[in-house]
Amino acid sequence: MTFALPLKWHILAPALLLWPTLGGCPDDGKRPIGATCDSDSQCANGVCIAQMCLDPEGDEDQDGLVNRIEAALGSNPLVADSDGDGVADGAEVGVDLANPTDVDGDGKLDALESNAADGDGDCIADQFDPDDAAPETDPAALARFLCPTVGACAVTDPGGTVVATCTNGVASCDFSAVTGYESPEVACDGIDNDCDGVTDERHAAGGEIVFDGGPSAADAGKVLAATCGTGACAGGTVVCGADQATLVCSSGDHVGPLACDSDMDCDGLADEGEVANPITQPLAGCSDFYADADTDGYGAGAGRCLCAPFGDYQVDNHDDCAEADPLRFPTAAGICGADADCDLRLEDGGEACDDGNSDVEDGCHECQAVARRIDARGFYQDSAAVSGLSSGGFVIAWDGGSDPRTEGPFGRSLAFFDAAGNVLVRYDDLGTGDRGYSPTTDLAPLPEGRVAVGAWRFSAAEGRWFYDVQHYDAAGQPEAKPATIYESAAPTSPVRLLALGGDALAWVTFDNTPNGSRLLIKYLDSDGDVRSVEGGRDLGMNSGDIDAIGFEDGSVVATWSDYLPEAGASVRFTQRFDNNGKPVAEARRFEVPASEIVRARLVRRDGGWALFFLARRYVDQLTYYPVGYQAFEGDSALGPIVYLQQDDSDGCPYELAAGFDAAGFAWAVAADGECRSPLRGWYAGATTVRLAPLDLALHPDADPYGIVGAPSGPGFVLAFVVGSDALFPGLYVMRYGASAAPLYLP
Repeated sequence: MTFALPLKWHILAPALLLWPTLGGCPDDGKRPIGATCDSDSQCANGVCIAQMCLDPEGDEDQDGLVNRIEAALGSNPLVADSDGDGVADGAEVGVDLANPTDVDGDGKLDALESNAADGDGDCIADQFDPDDAAPETDPAALARFLCPTVGACAVTDPGGTVVATCTNGVASCDFSAVTGYESPEVACDGIDNDCDGVTDERHAAGGEIVFDGGPSAADAGKVLAATCGTGACAGGTVVCGADQATLVCSSGDHVGPLACDSDMDCDGLADEGEVANPITQPLAGCSDFYADADTDGYGAGAGRCLCAPFGDYQVDNHDDCAEADPLRFPTAAGICGADADCDLRLEDGGEACDDGNSDVEDGCHECQAVARRIDARGFYQDSAAVSGLSSGGFVIAWDGGSDPRTEGPFGRSLAFFDAAGNVLVRYDDLGTGDRGYSPTTDLAPLPEGRVAVGAWRFSAAEGRWFYDVQHYDAAGQPEAKPATIYESAAPTSPVRLLALGGDALAWVTFDNTPNGSRLLIKYLDSDGDVRSVEGGRDLGMNSGDIDAIGFEDGSVVATWSDYLPEAGASVRFTQRFDNNGKPVAEARRFEVPASEIVRARLVRRDGGWALFFLARRYVDQLTYYPVGYQAFEGDSALGPIVYLQQDDSDGCPYELAAGFDAAGFAWAVAADGECRSPLRGWYAGATTVRLAPLDLALHPDADPYGIVGAPSGPGFVLAFVVGSDALFPGLYVMRYGASAAPLYLP
C-alpha cells in the first residue's frame, strides 16, 4: 500500500534528491561531516540531521536508505529500525521511493508505524490498523485482521465464516464454522486442518504416526511423502490412508496373484518360495511340466502348471508315446514293428528292413504294415462300421459274433479312439434282446465330434426287430434316449445311416416285398423325431449291394445292383432322392467299360460325390479286377473314370472300402475272403502306389472280409474281420496317415 506524501516532503524532495555534496572551505567557518550542529547552515554540506552534520548520500544506520531520503521521510538516519518493530526502514519503505509503503492507508509510513505496537488495544498492530486511536470491536472485521487464512481457513471471506475477539490484548479466533477445521490437527487428508501452515504434521517427519510397512518390512517406519513399495508395488509414495488416520503406500493396490519370477504380493520375497506345494497351488505365468517315468527326456500324461521342475514333473513336454519304454521317444532310433519315434508312423528311419517307402513290390515291408486285433472273442462276426471324428480319432461299431462256449450272441461292441489310436472308451455286449446277433451296425458323424450309432434290437415280448439310433458325445458318452426308426419282422441288410447336416439323419436299407425288394428311406430330424414320410423305390428280385450318401439339403444318392435278364448280368444303378425320399430323376446305369461291377461304394467329395468300384474283367482266360472311381457334381460326371489299378489278377476280391484322405487323394482296399488272400489296396497320391499288404501273420487259410473304411485325421482307418478258421480270428483295425503312410496302433 502507498500513501500521499506530506506537503513538506513534496517541497523538500526535489531539493534533497538534487542536493549536492558541499565540501566547504577550511576558512569559511562551516562545520565538517560528523560535527554537531543545530541547523543545516552550520554544516559545510548544508545537512544537519539529529544535531549532526551528515553526508546526504551516506547511510550511517545501514538500513538501505541514504541520509537525505531518511531526512525527507522523517525516519532516523542513525537507527536502522526507526519504529522498533524489527524490520529495517529500507525494507518497510519498499523499492519505490516515490511511493513508500503504507499498508493500512492511514497516512503513516510503515517504516514509522510499528507492526508490533497496538496503540488502541484492539489486537490489530498499528501498521495494519487504519485507525490506531479507535479500537475495532466488530468480530467479523477483527477476523479479517487477526485470523489465519491458510489451509482449511483459506476461505474467500474470513469475516463471513470466522469471528474474532480481543480481550486484554489477546486475540481469539473462532473457526467452528470452517469446514474441515481441527485443533489439534488429527486427520491425514492433505489439508492444513489447524491452519498453522503445516499440513498433516502428525504423519510427516517428526510426527508421532509412521507407516507400518504394509507387506514390506523394509517400508516400516516411513513417513508421509517417502518412497515405498517393492516387487509389483515398486515406485510408490507414502500417502494418507482412506481412513485418514493411517499411512499407506500409493502402489499398494498393485498386489496381484502370486506369479512365477515375480513378487506379486510386494513383500520383498520371490513368489515361488512362498507356496508349500506348487502342484496344488499353481502360480500365474506358470508352464506345463510333465512326469518322465522312463527318464528319456520326454514326458506323458497330465501336466502340472509350474514355475520350474518340481517333484515327478521334470520335463516341459508330453511327447512320449511310451512312457514305460525308455527306447521309444520322439528322437529314438527305429524299432521294427513299433512306432519308436512317436510320429505314429511305422516307417521309422534307421530300421534295417525299411527302405523309406510303402512300395511292397520290393519285398521290404516288414515294418510298414501292422493291424491291431481289437476283438477276438467271438466267431462269425459279420458286421462292422467305422467313422472318423473331428478330433482326428475314429469310432468303430461291430457285431461281437457268437460265444463259442454257449453259441449265444456277444451282442454289439463300440469303441472310441483318439488321434493317437488309444482307446478312449469301449462298450461290449450292447444288447440285442434274447435272440440272434446284432447285424448291420452303422455309424454317422455328427457336429462337434459326436456320432450316431444305429443297430437292430430284437424284442422277445413283441417278437419283432427294431432299428434304434443312439447319439454319443465326443467323449464317447451316450446322450439322449435312443430313437427307433423302423421295425420289422426280420432285420434288413444292408443298412446305411447317413448324416444330412446338424443332427438330421437318413436311414437307407432293403426290405422284402411280395414282388421283390424295396429300397427304403426313413428320416430322423435334428430334434430326434422320426419323420412320418417313407421314401424309396421298388427294386427287382435280385437286387443287392446297396450303398448311399446324404447331403445337407436332405437329399440322398443311392446305388445298387440289379440283375437284368436282357443283359445277362448284374447292372449298377444310381439315383437321387429329395428330402422326402422321392426320386428326383430316373435311375441311371453306371458302367465300367468291358467290365462287370462287383462292388460299389459312394463317398462325399467336397460339394459333390464319387462312386468307387471294384470290377471284374475277363481277358484271355484271365480275370482282372480294376479299381477306380467316377466323380460327380450334382448328377453330372466330372471327367472320365479314374483308375487306381487295372491289371491286378490275383485272388478273387469281392469287398471294397474306399474314400479320399484330407489332401483329396483317393484310396481303396479290397478284400478277397473266399480266395484266402491278404488284403491289398492302392493310393492315388502324386502317383498311384500299392499300399503295404496287411500281413497279419495269420494262418495261411485266413480270409479277411467285411472290410469298411472312413477318413480319419489326415488319412483313413480300416476295419475288417478275419474268419474263425484262421489262427488269429477277430476284428482288426488298420490306420493310414498322410500320403497313406501306415500308422502305429498302441
